Amino acid sequence: MSAKKLDRVYCDNLKDYQDLKKTPLFKKTNNAMMFMMTMALGFKRKSRVPLKKGKDGLSRLVDFKDYNITLIKSLALKETKDVNVLLNDEEIYKIAEEYANGGIKIIKNFVIGEDPGSYIKKLCTELLEISKKIE
Repeated sequence: MSAKKLDRVYCDNLKDYQDLKKTPLFKKTNNAMMFMMTMALGFKRKSRVPLKKGKDGLSRLVDFKDYNITLIKSLALKETKDVNVLLNDEEIYKIAEEYANGGIKIIKNFVIGEDPGSYIKKLCTELLEISKKIE
């Protein structure tokens, strides 16, 4: 019996991503890049949040650039400190999805939250720095 081939990344709540894409900051950002930014922010802030069972498909893996996939795999390697993780796509993407889940909560809180204030500028700067490293 062969394992099911992974074809996409998942999120807890697709609406969180859709809401952010309505804001000027993320209007032209595709779901794959949103995932990469939220994953990187979640990792940077050490916010790894497991997904609920009723998760939503966010982006197909074919929408990611090769260097994005390399970064996702590097994150799993850094997190587990075990080269064997590279043989387990489910674990690789679970780790990435959990960091993205933590990152989306951080971004949503400050961009759409009740009192975004001046933090938006600080967050934008941080996201731009992260995105330059992953592009």
